[in-house]
Parts: sequence; C-alpha cells; structure tokens
Amino acid sequence: MGQGNINGRVFDLMDSLYLPYVTIINLDTKDTTKSNLEGYFYIKADNGDQLLFRYLGFVERTITLQNLKFLEVGLKPWSSEDDLGQNRIHIYAGVEINYKLIGGKLKYVSDYFGSFTFESSASYFFNTETKLTDAKIRFPRLIYSYPNVSIGTSIAYQNLTFEDNSGYESYMLSFQPRLRYFEANIGVGRNHFELDSKKTFGVLVGIKKEVPLGNYNYLPFESSVTFWGKNLQFNTALNYRIFKRFEIELGYQYFRGIDLIQFTLGNSIRLWRYNKNEY
Repeated sequence: MGQGNINGRVFDLMDSLYLPYVTIINLDTKDTTKSNLEGYFYIKADNGDQLLFRYLGFVERTITLQNLKFLEVGLKPWSSEDDLGQNRIHIYAGVEINYKLIGGKLKYVSDYFGSFTFESSASYFFNTETKLTDAKIRFPRLIYSYPNVSIGTSIAYQNLTFEDNSGYESYMLSFQPRLRYFEANIGVGRNHFELDSKKTFGVLVGIKKEVPLGNYNYLPFESSVTFWGKNLQFNTALNYRIFKRFEIELGYQYFRGIDLIQFTLGNSIRLWRYNKNEY
C-alpha cells in the first residue's frame, strides 16, 4: 500500500493556544517534522502508524492513526512534585518598606478542570498605626475559544487604613486577554478615598509579560495604571522562583502621594499528590 500524508495542528490542553516547533515522529517510518509558528504540521503516514509528539516542558503523547483526516492533538504541561503550580497553597511572609508593615499572604491555585482554573489570594500587613489588606480572585482562563487568544478575569479588593482612620478602599473587575507574546489587562472599578469622602469610578489598563532570563528561566513582570478621575494609581510587580521551592515577590504601588513597597518570600504546600503526567 502506498504511503499517504496527514495534516494537523498541535495545541496546549490547558489554554487551547497552539504550540510552535513541536517535534512529530512517525515511529513506524522514522520520518520527522516540526509544527510551524501556528502549530500546523505535515508528515508522511498511513493508517495504523504511530505518531509521537514531543515538546519541551510537555508530556509526550503517542497517537495511532485511524484515518488520514485532519488531526488536532492536545498536549499537557509536565507537572512535577516541585512545581509551584496547581493544587497548592502558597504561604508568604513579608514587609512593606515605607510604612514598616509586617505581615503575610496566602494564595491558592486550583487544578485544571478541563481548561478552567482559578486563583485566590489574600494579604494582610500591619503595625500599630497602619493596616493594609489585599484580596483577589482570578480565573486565568475563563474564555479560550479563539485561536491563539484566551481571556481571564479577576476581582480585586484593597483597603489601606492609617491611625487616624484615613486611607482608601477600592474594588476592581478586570479582564486579561492573553495574546501570543503578552497578557493585557483592562478593568473598571470604584475607589473611596477617606480624606475627601469621595467615591470615584476608574479605568485600569495594564500588561503582563514573562521576560526570558537565559534559556529556561523567566521573570514574570506586570504593570498597570488606573485612572481614578484626575488621579492616577500605578502598580508594578516582579516575582522570581529560587531553589525550585521558594518564590520572591517585589511590588510597588503609588496613589495620591502614598507609596507602598512590598517584599515577600514564600513557599507552597501541595494539597494532594497524584500522577498528572498521563493522557
């Protein structure tokens, strides 16, 4: 029987984004190819041949061809016991430098349910005069039906209170379209500044990007500006993993003359263990 050809496309099972440069090997004929920038591939094959899909950081997958129709192949990211990803509670201790606040932060990252996952976090910093509370619920992949684009959403709350009961409180609902090279952030919210007892609606715009550090390390960086009427609020944050198990976070926020600089160091606890590296 003459050998045929098969076309297909490879994507990430977690967020439905297409994967470039995946290695595809026909285990029967030893032919090899790679997917292009859009995840498409083309290889010589026949019914019954086995195709091996191999991609750095993802679990290998072998598929036996039943026909030569267009083939959509999903790969899942590799998960290890040292991974600071899903099914974990993250525990942080830290300081706020300008107001000399001491406190900590808790964050939970759920497992994937199909392509759906969520995160929740809460932090509390205090001294005898000042208290800072942050809380956030995030759904990183709420919508993922468009090629090369997924959309997340988050709900955030912040409260800063000084000794004289002045300070501010804010709520924010935002959406995060994740594009090929970065994640945007667009949101709306309400702010209540105690000094003038004024409630203001605001608009947030921001960006998040993983900056490469060498061949295998990345530095997640995010920054945003919120327009509260005539006043601007600026936020930026960096985090970096060290020794596999520890994570450092550095954040800066400015609003109406108030500067917050937070530094935290954290570790995480896996809630339960099971082998996720299978299909």
